[in-house]
Parts: sequence; C-alpha cells; structure tokens
Amino acid sequence: MTYPRSFLLVCSLFLWQHGTAKAAGQPRWSGRHRPRGVNDTGRDFVLTHEYNSSNLLDEFNFMTAADYPGTGDPTKGFVNYVDAVTAKIEGLTKVVDGKLFLGVDNQTVLETHMQGRNSLRLESKKTWSSGLLIADVAHMPGSECGVWPALYARHS
Repeated sequence: MTYPRSFLLVCSLFLWQHGTAKAAGQPRWSGRHRPRGVNDTGRDFVLTHEYNSSNLLDEFNFMTAADYPGTGDPTKGFVNYVDAVTAKIEGLTKVVDGKLFLGVDNQTVLETHMQGRNSLRLESKKTWSSGLLIADVAHMPGSECGVWPALYARHS
C-alpha cells in the first residue's frame, strides 16, 4: 500500500507529570534517567496518560471551521478542518499496522476561491497545567509547501 508524503503516522503519545506516587511497576523517570534540563525537584515524573491507535481519536476532539468563527482556522491558514465522520470516510484517519494514520486530502484540485484542503485539527479533551509530552512518531511529513504538522499545547 502506498501513502502520500503528507501524513503523520503516530505510534503513541505519552504524558509524564510530576508526582509523588511510587506505585510498584508504575513507569517513572528519576535520578540519572531524568530528562536533560529538568530540575531535580525531588519528585519523579510519572506516566499519567498514554494515547495510541486504540484510544487517541476518542480522547481528542475533531475541531472544524465552525469552532473558529470568522476565520475557520485560528492560524488563518488555507484549510478546511473536518469532523471525525468525514475524516474516516475520506481516509484521513485510519489504523495502519497498529499505528494511527492522520492525513490530509491530497487528491482534490483546489481553486483559489475555494475553501482550503480537507485536513485535521485534533485537540485533547483533557487539559493540564504542566507535564512532559513525548510523541513516538513513525512518519513525519517532510518540508513541503503547505504542510506543517503541529502539536499545540494549551495551558489549562
């Protein structure tokens, strides 16, 4: 099976937060395994959330142009964000070999007066005030005109 170059193939997203829990078997970072540049506060980083192909789409909202009145996109891009049903029908989201495929419409020829290309904007249903987000990505789009995969973090 061949795929367009402008897609993201996600294995997992992990959110680590400061915690004091020392539960047996609970993944955590501490001591010499602490990420570089993180201050030693005496608290470990504890894995609090893991997203993968089995749950990521349920834990994130599909934002559409209607969510951004006036512009259709908070970054004012030439894009048309679609809902979950449309994304699935058009093949913009699917599971491939246990990984989550997140794509963009690469078939439609657009006129300049039309709304932008169908694409995805996902926002997590949960919010956090701090943490360390790690993404395990199997494929990231290269530098192409109009392609910029983005991961936005918002303060709760």
